[in-house]
Order: sequence, then C-alpha cells, then structure tokens
Amino acid sequence: MRYRRLREQLRDQNWTAIGIDLVIVVVGVFIGLQVANWNDSRREAKRGDEWFRLNLPHEVQAAVSAACGDKVVAVGDYAGIGSSIDYLCSTGLSPEEIAAAAAILRADTEVVRLLRLRVANVETNLSNLSNDFGDMRDGLRATTGKAQ
Repeated sequence: MRYRRLREQLRDQNWTAIGIDLVIVVVGVFIGLQVANWNDSRREAKRGDEWFRLNLPHEVQAAVSAACGDKVVAVGDYAGIGSSIDYLCSTGLSPEEIAAAAAILRADTEVVRLLRLRVANVETNLSNLSNDFGDMRDGLRATTGKAQ
C-alpha cells in the first residue's frame, strides 16, 4: 500500500507528499529505536536487581536495606535532607559475613559492569539535578553548611 502510493506520487511528481511520507517513516523509525533503547535499559536495571537478590545472602541484603537504605525526612525539613543522604552506614554484620559477601561480588565479573551501570545512572541523575535544580541545591547546601 505504502509502496504503491509512493510510486504514484513519484510518477505524478508530487514532492510534498513524498516529503511527508519520508518524514512519517523517519519519525516512526526514531520512535521505534527510542522504545527499544528504553526497554533495554529497563531490562538491564532489572537484571542487576535480580542478580543481587539471587546471589547475595538474605541476611546481608536485609542488613544493608535496614541500616543503609533511604532515610525519611519530614516535609520542609531542609536541614535534615543533607544528613539523610550523606551518613555513615553500619550494618552490624560480622567481618566474616562482609568478607563472604565481598567474595561473592568479586567472583562474578558481570557484577562490576552492573555496578558501573548503577554508578553511571546515579551520576547522570545528580547531573540532571544540578542542571535543573541548581538554585534549590545551593539553598540546601547553605542550610546544611556543606560546600561543594
């Protein structure tokens, strides 16, 4: 159908219609590529989460989640935001448990790539935050007393 219309338009030298058809095809291909990239990045992030859930002992996951997870800050408590992001994390795990978890992480070379992907995502999000909300960030730093 599309090929027959294109052939008729070429024969009639209807260049506007040809240009519109070309734009429609290019936009369709672009949208398809963007959706494919988006799905790949979602699949990659999910695979990393699954790897950690399947390979690290449950005790290690629970300790890290409980002691080093996100902290809840009351709405409007701008001074508390700094301490909720940048804090020391003590899991309460024994050195042997930490060493065993580290050995599991070192044993699989795929982990380094997954961690690099996570770090890259965090750095990208921080960069976006810096660009989009620079004034807010500077105000929060002034409130917490931390300078860059």
